[in-house]
Amino acid sequence: MAKNGSRGRIRVFFAEDEGDDETIQEGLQAINVAANKIFQSAPTRIVKVLPASAIPINEDELFEELDSEIDFEDEEENTISPSVATNSKPKKNLSKPPIMSIVKDLNLRPEGKTWFRDFYTQKKPSTQEQAVTVAVYYLKRVLELDKVTPEHVFTCFKDVERKTPKHMPQTIRDTAKRRGWVDTSERGNVKITNHGENLVEHDLPASDGKQGS
Repeated sequence: MAKNGSRGRIRVFFAEDEGDDETIQEGLQAINVAANKIFQSAPTRIVKVLPASAIPINEDELFEELDSEIDFEDEEENTISPSVATNSKPKKNLSKPPIMSIVKDLNLRPEGKTWFRDFYTQKKPSTQEQAVTVAVYYLKRVLELDKVTPEHVFTCFKDVERKTPKHMPQTIRDTAKRRGWVDTSERGNVKITNHGENLVEHDLPASDGKQGS
């Protein structure tokens, strides 16, 4: 029976058998092998196998002898935390939305070129993904910026007074993954893809309620 504390005990029940000392000794050896296989995953140790001549006739004496010979290590080491046992699915690593800032030196009303507000009005993006693509297209193809960051896209949203997503970098990554309109493979630099160019140049503004594909 298990005791309270850091140690425990186990009783092993044997089937009664008859035979000479050699036969009983072989039987005990077989039990020893079987017991080791059963408890091989737990920190147990069987100190010795009692010879046939040393087995007490009285059952209580037998259990007392076995209890003194079979030990278990600290039970706490083998205890599975309830939180681990019940929550087998790993939690998603949700990153905290970064604080976006307006790029102050970004000129969205360039002289001799279409202003972003006018360009946005012409293309009429209806979804966040389309708006992201229109912004990246304008920054790369009209302003010809070498590097476009999520904050550049954030600034474009602010310029046209469009509601910004809670997690702008994640929204841009989702646009790249789900639609393929932008490319986020280069850290800190969002690029427009050929698919994205086709969307902006040929599919927007959408006709008959079509969202582009």
